[in-house]
Amino acid sequence: MSVSSLLSTIAPQFDSVTGRADFIALAELQVNRCLLGEKADIGTAYFAAHLIQISQDSATSGGSSGEITSKKEGDLSVSYGNFAPKDGSGLSATSWGRQYDMIIKTTVPGLDLTCSGFPDGC
Repeated sequence: MSVSSLLSTIAPQFDSVTGRADFIALAELQVNRCLLGEKADIGTAYFAAHLIQISQDSATSGGSSGEITSKKEGDLSVSYGNFAPKDGSGLSATSWGRQYDMIIKTTVPGLDLTCSGFPDGC
């Protein structure tokens, strides 16, 4: 199956998202196919879904995606802090990112997502 087909399978709600092909292309640039091997396409699909979800969350919150730091009831007011991912990579922010992270950890045990990877390919 192609990355696009896999994305449709795992997240059909993103089938009509504007720029869907661009999110897939961005994910493909960031997923190391050498490390993930046969799981590269599904990993790319999960990472694309993660990018789409982050984009949608940012758009609906006006760019404020951190934790709520204060609330007010009368004349409703909500303040947000800066987004600070708990895992250092931001993958924990969405279920799609957590799934992608699990694929990486089960494929390449002990791999730290903050490593720079292999600049010369496989």
